[in-house]
Amino acid sequence: MLKVAFIIYRSWGYRIFREILDYQKTRQDFKVSLLITTHKPEFKLNSSSRKKIQFFQVNPKEDLKIYEILKKNDIKIAFFYSWSNIIDKKIIKDFICLCLHPSMLPNYRGGTPIQHQLINGEINSGITVFKMNDVIDGGDIYQQTAMSLVGNISDIFNRMSELGSIITKNLIADYLNKELFFKPQKNLKNKPIFKRRKPEQSEIRLSQIKKMKYIELHNLVRGLMDPYPNVYIKFADRMLYIQEIAKYRCFLDNKKTILNDCKSISGIDLKGKKLFFKMKDGLALVVKHEIRSLSSKLRNQK
Repeated sequence: MLKVAFIIYRSWGYRIFREILDYQKTRQDFKVSLLITTHKPEFKLNSSSRKKIQFFQVNPKEDLKIYEILKKNDIKIAFFYSWSNIIDKKIIKDFICLCLHPSMLPNYRGGTPIQHQLINGEINSGITVFKMNDVIDGGDIYQQTAMSLVGNISDIFNRMSELGSIITKNLIADYLNKELFFKPQKNLKNKPIFKRRKPEQSEIRLSQIKKMKYIELHNLVRGLMDPYPNVYIKFADRMLYIQEIAKYRCFLDNKKTILNDCKSISGIDLKGKKLFFKMKDGLALVVKHEIRSLSSKLRNQK
């Protein structure tokens, strides 16, 4: 019997795991044997799932422990979905290790690919499931499919889970039917590797916002919604975290109406009930935000 494992920590990866757990009910020739995650995953394993599989929580950097768990349980395929750490070569050599990357590889190889695509104004992208090797996001491809980047980050994650579940079922079926094939990536050397964004890169200044178009700030904000470090502005003693914005519909041909409706048209009013940004092409209403003291620690980039 084929035994597979999921090594995940994000919610979208957990949703794929749950789909495959249900999928095994339809056939008797494979089994989801175990789930490996971090000590602080984004999901909570429900009691029914915990009874069906072995569950391990590890330090992501403990490659030897991950290797031993996989070896001891006779795992053949390991799905490293939503796992941000580099995997040791020994694991890659001894198991079929699969990764799901939210881009049409080799485009946007590297860290935080969704954020880089949104910031660059990409609307259409895709997901790639590939066999991992010692090159960052450079392994042979099993399957790619198109995916829209419209909506907020949770919308994109939901699409990733839906498409990833379909591809993963196909992969398992192809393996069992001895029809699993991979194709090398093309033009790999000509594609840059994007660095993972750091929390401090989420800082923005009012002077920058005034020079931006609405869509540019919108893409930045929606790409850095939770669980990522939100866009923030530093003030004298506070930090404003911007979690959602919307295009503000004023009567642009009547300045008095704008001034009456928007008290802080030239900047931001932290004391007001409504916060606005004046931008290059109009006004942006801050729909959702959070104010913290300057001493608050930045959220860790995952």
